[in-house]
Amino acid sequence: MESVVILNTSGDVLFQSIQQKYLKCIDFYVQNLLNNERDNFVISNDVLFVRYIRNGLHFLTFTEKNYSVAICISLLQQIATAIGDLCNGTNENEIRTNLIRVSEIIDELTKKISLKPYHIVSPLVSTFSLSQMFSGNENDGIFVEHIETLSSNGNISGIINIKSSVPQQFNFVLKHPEDVVFYGTKPQNGFVSIPLLFGTTRVLSYKMHKEVNPPFLIQMKVEKNENYIKFVVSVTQRVIGKCYLIFHRPSHITTVRTIDGNGVLDLLSYHDKVRYSVIGTGSLKFSYQDGVVPCVSDFPFVTVEFEAEKTIVSGTQIIRLSPERKETPVYLKQATKQGSWTIRVV
Repeated sequence: MESVVILNTSGDVLFQSIQQKYLKCIDFYVQNLLNNERDNFVISNDVLFVRYIRNGLHFLTFTEKNYSVAICISLLQQIATAIGDLCNGTNENEIRTNLIRVSEIIDELTKKISLKPYHIVSPLVSTFSLSQMFSGNENDGIFVEHIETLSSNGNISGIINIKSSVPQQFNFVLKHPEDVVFYGTKPQNGFVSIPLLFGTTRVLSYKMHKEVNPPFLIQMKVEKNENYIKFVVSVTQRVIGKCYLIFHRPSHITTVRTIDGNGVLDLLSYHDKVRYSVIGTGSLKFSYQDGVVPCVSDFPFVTVEFEAEKTIVSGTQIIRLSPERKETPVYLKQATKQGSWTIRVV
């Protein structure tokens, strides 16, 4: 997808990530298609216009005319849903308030180089998601669902859901890597043995000792002068979050304002600090009390802080074991690439 534009019902552009060649398409859409809600896609001048409308907002993309309309609409729906989940709503006010977050979400979902198998989702552990599979004899078996997550600080944790649709008792044995610690269980000789009855669900939680590199990389270049800070921040990330520029604010600095760049100043939660959400390049300028001479040494420390919105989930791996008592190897090669697991029914 080459472009994403979000407009309100008046045709005001709330967000745009668009190539230069498509800029005129926005005017064409506002003038000719904004109030025509009958069609989800239109082709004009060899350009395909595809839109998805939610809560009065128009999620719009322009692309080549031979591109799949269904794929475009599906991706626009995903964008709208992700914005709603991460910004507490899909409306004009939330889009304007969380513009940086919206930009990161859209970039994550539309960039051409996919980071699969990483998925920005939250694992659900309160209910067993495979229950719909237990209808009919053809689905008899023991089902295992494995979810492994990687947090922004490199911690690895996992959840294993097990359910049986076989009317007899089994012992479920799980061999795991050495650096895994289970909660509420006592492994013996590297094995976890779990009694399993018909219709029961067992949920195991574990954590790995070994840490991996955090799933983001921050590169920062800061230029300080007597009354301003210029910065260039590049964040390569596999998880949606916010990046902040943080520095102490001396008491003789009265105001801090943005000269250029995209970001939001936060002076409320830090009485003696400036916390500035950054994206790309920008400049901050400071006003001093009367009689105070600006000095570069007023800002000895400038740091970058990253707040992750979600953990990385390696995806849900579902295994169906037959009631036959045989060993089944399961290899986790998605998020953590750490070790292997072996499952068997005894």
